[in-house]
Amino acid sequence: DLLAYSVTSSGVAPFPVWRASEHIPPPENRKIFTRSGGGGKEFRWTELSQADQSAIGSQDVLNFLRGDRSKEGGTFRTRGSSVLGDIVHSSPLYVKDSNTVYVGANDGMLHAFDASTGVELFAYVPSQSIPKMNNLSDVRYGTAALPHTYFVDGEINVSTRSQTTGRNYLVAALGHGGKGLFALDVTNPAGFSASNVLWEYFDAADADLGYMIGRPIIAKMNDGSSAVIVGNGYGSTNGRAVLYILDLTTGSLLKKIDTGAAGSNMLSSPGVFDSDGNGTIDYIYAGDLKGNVWKFDVSGTDRSSWGVALSGDPLFTAVDPGNVPQPITAPVTIVVDDVAGDLNYGKRFIFFGTGSYFRSGDPSDMQIQSWYGLIDDNARISGRSALKERTVQMEGRVNGYPVRTFSEAVAGDMAGKKGWYIDLKTAGGVAQGERIVTESKYYKLAEPTLIASSIIPVVDPCVPGGTG
Repeated sequence: DLLAYSVTSSGVAPFPVWRASEHIPPPENRKIFTRSGGGGKEFRWTELSQADQSAIGSQDVLNFLRGDRSKEGGTFRTRGSSVLGDIVHSSPLYVKDSNTVYVGANDGMLHAFDASTGVELFAYVPSQSIPKMNNLSDVRYGTAALPHTYFVDGEINVSTRSQTTGRNYLVAALGHGGKGLFALDVTNPAGFSASNVLWEYFDAADADLGYMIGRPIIAKMNDGSSAVIVGNGYGSTNGRAVLYILDLTTGSLLKKIDTGAAGSNMLSSPGVFDSDGNGTIDYIYAGDLKGNVWKFDVSGTDRSSWGVALSGDPLFTAVDPGNVPQPITAPVTIVVDDVAGDLNYGKRFIFFGTGSYFRSGDPSDMQIQSWYGLIDDNARISGRSALKERTVQMEGRVNGYPVRTFSEAVAGDMAGKKGWYIDLKTAGGVAQGERIVTESKYYKLAEPTLIASSIIPVVDPCVPGGTG
């Protein structure tokens, strides 16, 4: 379900303002769309291509998928209290321009909800969902005979109307639900129609395309195009770390940059940087499962010049104290040091944490992971010895909450260093499987502040989440 809570100066309200599951329109009134037969269509039986009709099976199944509950408990599976599917890895995204919340669900659809009322405005079924959607009606679905399946399970991004003049373009990955991504024109969510289905990139012949688990980036490029920038994700046929740059409005592949780093690898969600402040992206940074931090030079106006910087070498390779590569699945954050008088004033810092939490064996992995801040001097950083080590010094509780302190910086201790790192261990040096799989956030407060959220998984399939 998706819930909305009011927030005031007193804090978060104890009860939700709305639950999306309670505001799904009747089946016949729902505005559901898909891409079928090469173009945008309403998700209705007569609108679908013959191939899609065959995949779904029957009009009764399609009616079930639209929310008809008349055959549940007999012919079809009983869905419980709501027809809204489970929401697992897709994070809700609020768009201020239209006061709309978007989220992907494992009912095969991306949903758009009115942020004030929770009413579903429209839903979109990516074409790659259709071959699996028949399973949702099967009475065995969710059992060992027909296990739960991911559908629209990835991250979402929407351009602002100032970013893409007067328009809102939505781009979403399928995450664990499939290889690829899609785009919609969501400028007017309440009036969304089949003509607002822009494109899908689900190319089965593309051996570099994987399950994209990071948020797509929308940016202006130096060739004048508005683009979607995304790492290729895990599970590709080639198993390499590859950067994709696609045209935002057409989905055409502008550039695919292969790092050459192979072996069950993937490129994680990138971070972008405009080095000259003209509004176009000049450099892209992203990590991979082998611990490499890649820098891509896209500063030229000619796409043929775009490629891996530093003569094809990674900027840095993250390894633990035993010299074992640390996987990087978190997005990279890029910040210029603007603290006057600081030893590294004016230099570009690259912040990220290491660790993985999407593979079946990840929760029980006790490898030491780290939090890094690298200085990009446009040269490869040799290794940990080039960085200043920071450590967890003390641990305790304040007002009932667990807290810890880090070693304090000493004036001049960054001299000659190419950055810093903190190994995620207890003050006593014990590794607990702590890792960082989300983006580090920089805030310019009274003191420049970097914040990251870490997790320590609970190794029990019956217990969700963990600590951190």
